[in-house]
Amino acid sequence: MPSDLLFVYGTLRRFHDNATQRLLQGHSVFLGEAYAKGQLYWIDGYPGMVPSPDPSDRVVGEVYRLTSPIILREIDRYEGYGPDFPEPNEFLRTEGVVTRKDTGEPLKCFLYVYNRSVDGRVRIESGDFFAAGAPTDKVDSL
Repeated sequence: MPSDLLFVYGTLRRFHDNATQRLLQGHSVFLGEAYAKGQLYWIDGYPGMVPSPDPSDRVVGEVYRLTSPIILREIDRYEGYGPDFPEPNEFLRTEGVVTRKDTGEPLKCFLYVYNRSVDGRVRIESGDFFAAGAPTDKVDSL
């Protein structure tokens, strides 16, 4: 059975305000902060996570339990993932394991990984989009 958990690390986190983030808030339950194994890069005003074999590489984010099956399709659209978008999709929705910050519990979640080259992109060393100076004001589209 597919996961009903979603890990977000960028413009869908609570610190950001946009229409898709508000939709997520309305159709999910916030479970807490978590981190995923990976590296984070500045793309074009938003972050992109890529897998990393180094266990010390962490991406900071949040986990939500989705309460509506429709929300995942809307987030796919927001992330440019699916057959309606040119190949290769900018992001891929995959399943991965994240770790809850408060309990250390591993959780199997959907997450979006950046699907293009990060050559020439600036790495966000902290793994935290908002600690790196991301805007937290209202943004309706990116």
